[in-house]
Amino acid sequence: GEAQRVAMARAFGRSPRVLLLDEAFSAMDEPLRRALQADVRAYVAETGIPTLQITHQRDDALAIGEHVVVLEAGRVTQAGPIHHLRR
Repeated sequence: GEAQRVAMARAFGRSPRVLLLDEAFSAMDEPLRRALQADVRAYVAETGIPTLQITHQRDDALAIGEHVVVLEAGRVTQAGPIHHLRR
């Protein structure tokens, strides 16, 4: 988890025009995961930077995202605002 935190800090420090998060929270314990999700959410809200998050974890998508695309077996099965996501 520490390496992922450092990688995110480095990315934020460069003032990117787009943020790509690929399983960004996968190797973290739950308290760290929640804290970093809050930090990323605040950064995205503050900067307005477009963010693409790739994750297998529904909670990660719900914590950061506004819109979602769900892929199952390589096919889009859902797409739209996060509050319309079927459980």
